[in-house]
Amino acid sequence: MDVRKPHGSRDQITNWHKPTFNSVAKVIAIICSSSKSFDDAFENGIQRASKSLKGIMGAWVAGQKVTVSDGKIDKYRVVLKVTFTLADQAVALTNEHKKRRLP
Repeated sequence: MDVRKPHGSRDQITNWHKPTFNSVAKVIAIICSSSKSFDDAFENGIQRASKSLKGIMGAWVAGQKVTVSDGKIDKYRVVLKVTFTLADQAVALTNEHKKRRLP
């Protein structure tokens, strides 16, 4: 999974984040932890999110922190922003809701 930003022309950067096939994407925040490292916390978070979320497109680290016990790092915590596409049914419901909205 590539979480880096693209390099290149303005068109490449503009089109990088666009979902394909007229899909709708959603971003959620999850908090992950590990007793080993920030990288391990990130991996744990993506693996766990993949069990519940389908269509994960990417993720980025929104924040990091550690907890300390007896002068030593106890836990590495990462706040991840995870982007995923909504299922076709959810897109259809969203479009139907927009049609019913009053002006």
